[in-house]
Amino acid sequence: MSSNFLNETWFIADLVKGTKQMNEVIDAGGIVKLPVNWRRKWPERYVVSLTQPGDIKHLPSQPLALVIEHPESSLISECLTTELPLIIYTGKMNEEEIYSLVEQVSDYKHGICLVHRMEMFPAQVNLQFVDVLTDALDDVYLDGCVGWYCHTPDFELCKAVIAAIFFGNTKFIFPVKPDKSKANALTISQFRELINWTKQNVCCLWSDRSIDNREDRQ
Repeated sequence: MSSNFLNETWFIADLVKGTKQMNEVIDAGGIVKLPVNWRRKWPERYVVSLTQPGDIKHLPSQPLALVIEHPESSLISECLTTELPLIIYTGKMNEEEIYSLVEQVSDYKHGICLVHRMEMFPAQVNLQFVDVLTDALDDVYLDGCVGWYCHTPDFELCKAVIAAIFFGNTKFIFPVKPDKSKANALTISQFRELINWTKQNVCCLWSDRSIDNREDRQ
């Protein structure tokens, strides 16, 4: 596992259909999320989305991590053979299902991130569920991290989610569209602005240092 996976703050762009400006995402400091059946040139920094066990046979050579959007047991089992960091969407799982998932991956030493999908507010409701994810990781002594999937075009709401960094959350995924598109997503310009805003306002956390090692969390 990359020593930085759990501690680095990642901004991942889930490109809406037709979005071609991958280099703009990477130049902004982001990471591109692409399907495993991508037929064009792979960008410099990307994660790969898997939907079924057979996708493992078609992995490209150097993804930063694998994204499991539908965490079925058979797919997770296949992904555990890759020795790549895993970003797992928790979707509409309840607490019992979360613990079952964490038990399945408890011996994995290459990086686990559990992602909470946010489409509604207020934030405190979502933070309560994120606490469930964090507690589940802690209860099985799994060295993992928590992330957010922010499926909203509301730029101010996306900025509010960044406060989760202070709770040790390190992975943020946003649907991203071309600037003139009418799709329900952030524009590339907003995505870039969000990263810059985070660097300026949360600069003390924008590093490879573990958040849990900060004095105010001891």
